[in-house]
Amino acid sequence: MIIRHKCWGGNNVKHEEKTVRDFIDKVIMKIPNKEKKYFRICTKQWLDGMGNMVLYFQDGILKSHHTDGDEFNYQDVLDYELHKYYSIDDLGVDNIRSVECDTKRQIEQRIKARNRFHRSWHTEDMVDVWKAIERGWKEDEIRRTIKNKHLNNEELIIVVRQLSIDIERMDRKVSILERKIDDLQEENEKQCQQIKWLGKII
Repeated sequence: MIIRHKCWGGNNVKHEEKTVRDFIDKVIMKIPNKEKKYFRICTKQWLDGMGNMVLYFQDGILKSHHTDGDEFNYQDVLDYELHKYYSIDDLGVDNIRSVECDTKRQIEQRIKARNRFHRSWHTEDMVDVWKAIERGWKEDEIRRTIKNKHLNNEELIIVVRQLSIDIERMDRKVSILERKIDDLQEENEKQCQQIKWLGKII
């Protein structure tokens, strides 16, 4: 599971535990309904550039990841010292980024795999067709322009350059649209995961 921690500015609780191990044993394990909550802690020493961690239960098993969704296993830092404040919050649908994936990278790979499948089905198999259509469109446009305007060589060069600029602009717009589609697919994946999580707790 991946949880999005939102309460950076508040919900800070002071604790007396020295290490991650102590915090798990003496704080997390003793909190009622701990399976319905998540915890954010911060180690004083960092491991691979990471110190902020989200801890939570999934199917009765304590799990963790970095606050940005990267892999960060609490078992690797059990003896690391903690800062004196932690956050605790109820686990709700708005916090769920994924039920089936445990890291942000797994989500990205999942979306990329889906995109590869859809794009291969929709575009990669059709790429030659689209290229042929585009070439034909360019050639027809040039022929029509030359025929209608009776251009000399200099004017023809200007027209061809303008057509190239228009095509580049079109390519940029397509790239922007593809990025927007990727963002929408990521949001759709998150919502599907939230629905799955709701199905498990109801």
